[in-house]
Amino acid sequence: MKSLRMILCALAVALLSTAAPDRTPLLRGLSLHDRIAQLIIVRGYGDYPTSNNAEYQRFVDAGGYEQLEFWHEESLPALLDFVDQTGAPGPRFWNDGQCEPDAHHLPVVGVSWFEASAYARWVGKQLPSDAEWTKAAAWPVESAPGRVAQRRYPWGESFAVRKAHLYGSGQNAPVPVDEFPGGTSVGGIHQLIGNVWEWTSTPLADAADPTLHVSESVMSVRGGAFDTYFENHATCHFQSGEHALSRRRNIGFRLALPMSDLEPPKTPDQQEHEPEAQEPAEQTEELLFATP
Repeated sequence: MKSLRMILCALAVALLSTAAPDRTPLLRGLSLHDRIAQLIIVRGYGDYPTSNNAEYQRFVDAGGYEQLEFWHEESLPALLDFVDQTGAPGPRFWNDGQCEPDAHHLPVVGVSWFEASAYARWVGKQLPSDAEWTKAAAWPVESAPGRVAQRRYPWGESFAVRKAHLYGSGQNAPVPVDEFPGGTSVGGIHQLIGNVWEWTSTPLADAADPTLHVSESVMSVRGGAFDTYFENHATCHFQSGEHALSRRRNIGFRLALPMSDLEPPKTPDQQEHEPEAQEPAEQTEELLFATP
């Protein structure tokens, strides 16, 4: 975890130093802070692959299902139901709390949104929001001077069967998370399209058409899966939803780091010149009586 943060911090600094607005049209007019945010979204947004069984096994082995501090309060009544085929805590399709020996590099599936979220907290990361996922997959490119277009697929505008694991691939099951390298996004992220749908942190009601009246318990999922038949259901912009308690064989997840975790540590000189913190006593009363 520490090494990953160091790599992403170094990457963000390097990108910032080389991506002046006059050399990167998409960054023109953005403030320094927004330029950093955009660069991190495109190049340092999320885990390289979808989270796999071997990674999730460590969470299960460490007693993650018994560590209540990582779980959303509303998930606690259902926590005892988050078990595998033998009744042990773990993903739905495991046995005796273990994944199959030959499945370590497959994406972890059969986990609810609450399980994915608890694992994210356990490793110090988070599920990407719906907007973050879309930005990472469909990073806009300047198709013509002054004209910016979002990609239909992470690799371009046309679907290619060799770049994503959908129904047409002929394998009715997930494949290892590092396969189909031709479908990598602009930022080097694998399998944003195909293999398994991916949970996001966003309720579908917050991201979908408000006239649909979607339940708050339905979460946005993105990307399509190995059993997705229609190609237009596996674009960067197609959105679906699933109940947060669902534990399906075609839904997994990947993780992201919050912006604050990508900031390099301050040097002693920077800390020395920081303005002193104001006394909170007078502000407390204002905050207590402030109106929305």
